[in-house]
Amino acid sequence: VQRTYATRAWQQWRFQTTDNGFYRMMAQHSGKMADVNGASTADGATLIQWPSHGGANQQWRLQRDSQGFFGLIARHSGKAI
Repeated sequence: VQRTYATRAWQQWRFQTTDNGFYRMMAQHSGKMADVNGASTADGATLIQWPSHGGANQQWRLQRDSQGFFGLIARHSGKAI
């Protein structure tokens, strides 16, 4: 859910390197990882927080576009959040 940024722990993420330019995103308030629920590859899949398990559905690559913006690409599906 998007909400006005208020520097709350539940709005902050730590990026942890994995390999080959991928990262895991850990929520400060829970210590859990951003995770594509059920490792779904479908459009519209839900993003949840889940304990770290090292799966590709918890790994993300930053992809920069020509205007300097970044997308977050899931390793397991190649799809963006």
